[in-house]
Amino acid sequence: MDVVWTRLRIGLVTAILGLPQVYAGEPGDARRPLPEDLSEASLEQLMDIEVVSVTRRPQPKSRTAAAVYIITAEEIRRSGARSIPELLRMVPGLHVARINTSQWAIAARGTNGQYSNRMLVMVDGRALSTSIYGGVYWDAQDLLLEDVERIEVLRGPSATAWGPRAANGVVNIITKKAAETQGGYLEAGGGGHERVFGGARFGGKLGSRAHYRVSGQMLRRHHTWREDSGDGADGWNAERTGVRLDWYATERDEVNLSGNAYDTRTGQNAGLPFPLPYGGAAVAELHGHGGDALAHWRHDSTDGAQTDVQFSQDWAANRGWRWDENVYNLDFDLRRRTRSFGGHSLQYGINYVQTRCSLTDFTDPGADSVHRSPRRFSVFLDDEWALTDALSLSLGGRIEHNTYTGIELQPEIRLAWEPKRGNTLWFATARGARPPTPLETDARGEIAQIGSIGGVPVAMCLADNPGIRSETVRAVEAGYRADVTAKVSVDLAAYWNSYAGLRSVALAGFSPGAPARLYVKFDDRDSGRVTGVESNVEWWLRNNLRLVANHTWTRLVVKEAGGPRLPVGAGGPGSVPTHEGQLRSYLTLPRKVTFDTALYVSGPLERFSLPAHARLDARLAWGGGEHAEFSVTGSELQGGSHIEFYSEFSGRPGAFGRSLYGMVAWRF
Repeated sequence: MDVVWTRLRIGLVTAILGLPQVYAGEPGDARRPLPEDLSEASLEQLMDIEVVSVTRRPQPKSRTAAAVYIITAEEIRRSGARSIPELLRMVPGLHVARINTSQWAIAARGTNGQYSNRMLVMVDGRALSTSIYGGVYWDAQDLLLEDVERIEVLRGPSATAWGPRAANGVVNIITKKAAETQGGYLEAGGGGHERVFGGARFGGKLGSRAHYRVSGQMLRRHHTWREDSGDGADGWNAERTGVRLDWYATERDEVNLSGNAYDTRTGQNAGLPFPLPYGGAAVAELHGHGGDALAHWRHDSTDGAQTDVQFSQDWAANRGWRWDENVYNLDFDLRRRTRSFGGHSLQYGINYVQTRCSLTDFTDPGADSVHRSPRRFSVFLDDEWALTDALSLSLGGRIEHNTYTGIELQPEIRLAWEPKRGNTLWFATARGARPPTPLETDARGEIAQIGSIGGVPVAMCLADNPGIRSETVRAVEAGYRADVTAKVSVDLAAYWNSYAGLRSVALAGFSPGAPARLYVKFDDRDSGRVTGVESNVEWWLRNNLRLVANHTWTRLVVKEAGGPRLPVGAGGPGSVPTHEGQLRSYLTLPRKVTFDTALYVSGPLERFSLPAHARLDARLAWGGGEHAEFSVTGSELQGGSHIEFYSEFSGRPGAFGRSLYGMVAWRF
């Protein structure tokens, strides 16, 4: 721990405090407006940015009754990050931990794991979660970050607005409209862990009312390192292509069409990461490919009402270790927002999701395959009531019927009070329910050969559990956000979450024979409580220097059910640190030079006996003309190497150390 705090002090001195002496800038108003560069916008402007992820209505961030954080396009560009998970490290209250080159564990306000599935992740309203286990395959989400307008992250239940996958929060990735990406864009780079990557995009017009863009990108990422073997065998190769068309059919009708296709191959050092007397590992390649299509229509009525209709579908095929996984999802969503009357703004809608999925052990022709077609249908209603000019109340609820547990109720109450402009107190309480997944209820088959007893091989096998319940959360949260001065803003949130039906992996039986079989199953008898405090401070130290600091404190108590179990699963204690913090700086220098740093500190993970660690990233960029930018990005600059997380079932972790890559971007 002493090493961590020593590196913290060094990083603070060299990366932050010394920077203003390099270039102090001209005196003036730190709140000057620069609408096309949000990193230099005033604090008041930043607080007034509209968000849609809380209630699906556009609302100024300053008046939202929720813990919400926005990553802007400028912050994305200046971060130097090459993936969505690395960008999410900026968000207070999110625990982001990298497992290997292509896999991350990401969760909010609770336990974490590679297969965490209590947070909804979307791109333009289309859910990215896989139906097999409800989480996200992050290696399949290699977006062209230049096309992302912003990322809105909501911590806390939002099932009323978005459905059961939002039991613990929402990550809403909003891409730029086609009209904002006209002309050409090229990027290329490589070096260090990134090895080589590139992307291209072109946008144009179709008549006077339609715009389009097409894009493509690729990456070749190096493997990580392991102390026992050197080569982590987890390199990542990926290609992706996409298209978008925006058509303004009339002054009141907008149509959006988009589609994507991807192919990804990742090395997988497969093995069981928990202590077993006969544990082993085998190297395999995971191959995934798939695509998606989305159609969205929005109509603005003359009376101020608005109607949104969206249809999306996606499909994916993954093969790795010993499983073939095939998934097809269809999602229909209709939402209607009425005009305001008597201080009320009503919103209601329906949602229907149908899935076809299969899971097959391709190494055993005689093994049973899992084929399921779960469905969900829900209706929701939300009323935002302006009690006074300063006080607003939102009451809502969603009623859903799903294939596994029948009817689930998910109510929500939000209250926001703005006694004076730029100062908001808010309160929220909600119930969320995450229904079981096919992996938890129906999957069965051999997981791995784990050793032998007296010369007889022993196999670990997964048993089904069709009676498993939904995971539920009852949440109470409150917060305060304010512009303390013209140059300083604060955002605080505190919460209490109570969980029932937390998942664990229990021993289900033993069957002698050749091979002998040790059966395990997903269990729903654990419960828990999570309390926490999240804080974020932004400070314009000088006209050209902006600092962002945040801290997260989390206390997790899990009540484990009796009986034999395996120490795996995302439901156990110690899978998130008690303390996490970060300090980021954005420095603008003369001659179109920018220098940005990020220092992250994370406490120990007791579940995996992983010590606390610090990470220092930096990016130096030069806009060498009106259309080009050259940049160099370094990550893990503090030196040394460390493991951030262990997977629940497969994928031995890789160690991460210092890496440096260069990049050139050209717009024409």
